[in-house]
Amino acid sequence: QILEVLARVRDEEEEYLCNQIYKNTMKVFFPYEL
Repeated sequence: QILEVLARVRDEEEEYLCNQIYKNTMKVFFPYEL
């Protein structure tokens, strides 16, 4: 649900946004996994 709202507000594709959030989360919490 939050993803849908963010996608609408930022006028971006949900899938793109999802990938960005995933990458950012990985960078913060699991930097050595990337």
